[in-house]
This record gives sequence, C-alpha cells and structure tokens, in this order.
Amino acid sequence: MAVYDGKTTQTFSWSKGDFYFVEKPSHILNEGYPLDSISILPENGKYFVDLTREEKDNYKSKDSKDNEVVKFILESLNFKSADSL
Repeated sequence: MAVYDGKTTQTFSWSKGDFYFVEKPSHILNEGYPLDSISILPENGKYFVDLTREEKDNYKSKDSKDNEVVKFILESLNFKSADSL
C-alpha cells in the first residue's frame, strides 16, 4: 500500500497467513463465508470449514497484523485516533 500526502510517498506491506483456493469444494458450506469451502491451509491440508475452533484461532493470530495496518493508515493520514489501537 502506498500513501501519498502531496509531498512524500510512504509504503507499507503486510501479509496474512497463506492459503490456497482449490477447484474441488468441500461438501460443507459455511453460510456467509462461501470461500471457506474452497480454501485450504497448506500446513495441514484442511478446508477452512473443517478447521476446529482452536485451529481457526491459531490461524487468525499467527500473522494477524490488522491493527498495525489500520494504525499505519490512520497515522499516515494524520488521524489522532491511531493512538487508540
């Protein structure tokens, strides 16, 4: 992501855990999250819909930097609320 303030450009990148979209969907559908039926974690070969609560929590926390990304955006735009994250 790049933020340009009229004078300088600041860049920032991030990633969230790796997963694969696959051709063959799971027979289980997760209402509201249709891509979970075609998303597989390469580390264990499981569809997202087949993950236990613990596995989902581990996946979400493993690479989760969402607050850092939001904080970066707000700080780049000089919003004071970035300090509250």
